[in-house]
Amino acid sequence: MLDVGTIHQGNITLQARDETITLTGSIDMVSADEFLRSFFDTTTHNILKHKLKAVKVDVKNLTYINSSGIKELAAWILRLKELADEQKFKIIFQCDLSLEWQERTFKVMVWLNECVSIET
Repeated sequence: MLDVGTIHQGNITLQARDETITLTGSIDMVSADEFLRSFFDTTTHNILKHKLKAVKVDVKNLTYINSSGIKELAAWILRLKELADEQKFKIIFQCDLSLEWQERTFKVMVWLNECVSIET
């Protein structure tokens, strides 16, 4: 199971526990890429270590994500294509589709990799 713990930086809280990654708050910092890359790399390492076949990414309480954050989220999804077939896992975004920006953003993420889906 995932146990990366909880990380707070600025207005964002990231947590990876059990089989769920939770992003809460607002990603509006200029240097979100370094912060998010480190978190997603550590989380991916843990997913592979525990041989998980799917993880949920709960963004229902994510109120905002800037272009830097979107870019890093997309980069994480694209990096998963480089994994060996036996290491690949599904990412299920849990979204609030009543928020227009979440609907637009996460529907695009589905196009980046066939392992990505949306759950409401």
